[in-house]
Amino acid sequence: MPHIVVFHSLGRDADLKNLLHNLHESLSAQESVNKSQLKTYALPLQSWIVGDKTRPDEMIHIQLRMKPGRSEQIKKSMSQDLHDVTRAFVNRACSVSVEICELEDA
Repeated sequence: MPHIVVFHSLGRDADLKNLLHNLHESLSAQESVNKSQLKTYALPLQSWIVGDKTRPDEMIHIQLRMKPGRSEQIKKSMSQDLHDVTRAFVNRACSVSVEICELEDA
C-alpha cells in the first residue's frame, strides 16, 4: 500500500529512475513494508519558488503515503532513510524534505 511520491524541480538530465529505485529498495527494507505493494513514482513541478534566492533553487519533496498504525519511531526511521537516500542522490545544492501522510481507509 505505501506510496512514495517524489515531487521535484530537477531537469531532464536527472537520473530519476535511479533515485526511485534506491528509495523503493530503502523503504522495502523496513520490516513493516510489503515490497509487492509498494508504489514509487515521480511528479515534476511546473513552477516553484524556494526561499529568498539565497538558498538552493531546486527542490525535492518526498511524500510517503501509507495506512495508519505504525509507531512514531518507525515513521521517523522511514522518513530519515528516505531523506538520506535522496540527499546522497543530489550532488548539488537542493532543498530536500520528507512528509509522511497517513491515509484513511475507504
